[in-house]
Amino acid sequence: MINLLAYAIDTCIYIGIFAIIALSLNLEYGFTGIVNFGKAAFVLIGAYVTSILMLSGLPFLPSLMISMALAGFAGFLISLFTLRLKGDYFAIVSLVFAEGLRVVLKNELWIAGGPLGIKGIPSAIPIDASNYEAYLLGNLVLIYTSLGLFFALSHFLLNSPYGRILRAIREDELLARTLGKDTFLCKIQIVTISSAISAAAGGLLAQYIGYVNPGFFLPATMTFSIWAMSILGGHSTIMGALLGAALVRSLGRAMRVLKDYCGLPLDPNNLMYVLSGILMMLVLLFRPEGMLKEGPIKTVKVMEYEGVRAKAERSH
Repeated sequence: MINLLAYAIDTCIYIGIFAIIALSLNLEYGFTGIVNFGKAAFVLIGAYVTSILMLSGLPFLPSLMISMALAGFAGFLISLFTLRLKGDYFAIVSLVFAEGLRVVLKNELWIAGGPLGIKGIPSAIPIDASNYEAYLLGNLVLIYTSLGLFFALSHFLLNSPYGRILRAIREDELLARTLGKDTFLCKIQIVTISSAISAAAGGLLAQYIGYVNPGFFLPATMTFSIWAMSILGGHSTIMGALLGAALVRSLGRAMRVLKDYCGLPLDPNNLMYVLSGILMMLVLLFRPEGMLKEGPIKTVKVMEYEGVRAKAERSH
């Protein structure tokens, strides 16, 4: 019999982890217009580096910070050599990088166990795993605290003058350059930040499940899921990442329950991808901005202007 409370908490944990990844994609695609099909690579770096360092005896937080730094550096290098190119070359290079890294880890046993992956990864939560509900609640607090910190960081960036530059790049990069903005530097910066955020999600995932292998990071599965979350929730909003993650992950869990209790003839994962694809087509047709629309920019200057305008209207 399924422990429904534990199952619900576990679902919420996965929603939180994938919301962090979807948020990093929204920063690149939704606010800057950078198409990145290699998100799985940076999640993989976070998961593997965090796991290896923790198994070497390093505590979770330093391990996570190092993995974020390495993933950010990888994103910096890729963007440095590809973002100057025309078209969607960055999307192609990032996809090749993600799949190449996964294949190397799968075939080279000496790096991280090859296709068997890494087992016995310590948890960041100092709670005996025999007390499963307490262990789940501890991870829930850890992951949603991390999500809240990344949401706050994103809100600060996007509602600052820097956020206005990112939106200008998304709308018309040439116009932003003619106004004196270093668009190339801004794009490198946002890819670096987003790659580090993705790695944090990978590290949180690894310490939670205690096991990682290259099969977790297939572009056809993880990359599709992340893009579905971004498109469904709203790629130009911060909260859209959480909404999209909740929709996609809850749909997948619902399919598993239906298969167990209703005897569905299809594999639940395959059915989830079919339904997610149908939802994406409907959203793109009737609400291309996603379930949540992009809100107004709330920078200091804008708020000051709105305050002055409100006072002037009251005086009349």
